[in-house]
Amino acid sequence: RYDETNFIIPKDVNNFRDIPFEKDIMSAYYIGERQGIIKKENLMGAFLLKWIKDNKITMVPTEGGVLDFNKDDNYYIDLTNLGNFDDLTETELSEYMLDAAKEDKHLTPKEFKKWCTKNYTKVNTWLDNAGDRSKSILMGQGYITQTEEQYSKKHSRKVYVLTKELAEETIKLKGLKKFLNDMTIIDEKKAIEVHLWDEYLIFAQMFGIADKVAKQFKDFHPTEYQQGEYFYSSVFWVSHFSVMSTSAAMNAMSAASSGGSFSGGGMSSGGFSGGGGGVR
Repeated sequence: RYDETNFIIPKDVNNFRDIPFEKDIMSAYYIGERQGIIKKENLMGAFLLKWIKDNKITMVPTEGGVLDFNKDDNYYIDLTNLGNFDDLTETELSEYMLDAAKEDKHLTPKEFKKWCTKNYTKVNTWLDNAGDRSKSILMGQGYITQTEEQYSKKHSRKVYVLTKELAEETIKLKGLKKFLNDMTIIDEKKAIEVHLWDEYLIFAQMFGIADKVAKQFKDFHPTEYQQGEYFYSSVFWVSHFSVMSTSAAMNAMSAASSGGSFSGGGMSSGGFSGGGGGVR
């Protein structure tokens, strides 16, 4: 059971400029997804964007092609430098991608979509485990506490208490998403230091609005955008790759559980939106 007595999140919150949870995706993920602030289907994209920033993966045009992130068949992901993670969730994702890429460590979007369709159980378990690990992190930080309550003479049950402090951080997270979405505070956003936009973009990936944030940065700081264009423009393929792969796994699982056929397309009920991201 969950005790949310002190966990009160207003429907409307103020804009919040700083990144809460010490800018750590795994601290923010569980409660953000639970509250509908973070999109589950963008978690994979958050890690991919982080790996690009850390130079662990690169996008390479296929032979004779031009790098176009809107197409699936004219680029591959070079996984040569992928590895050495402290975080288990990142480690597992990297192992999945390397397995799909085989020996040359060159992974195309179509190859990973096919792998996710075939290994849908692994992908969906990975998403579930990420939520559990994030929850454990919050417990270790004291944001969620655990107790027991007696609900009959012979039985008791665990109770997870969502604290007031967790509510405060969650309100900030919700306020950050509102801040990044707010197009009426142009002067305030122009004043933001350039290096902070990278961090905003990573969290925006998780929110599903990275494309909007990248466009704002391009409008406000065109010179800096051009200098780091590869990173900022990568949000488009990151979003597509993440949503396509996760969608394939979830569709395959749904088809398997219902005994139906799998078409390999997107989600049929509303689908997945683009954007997303972030990790520390």
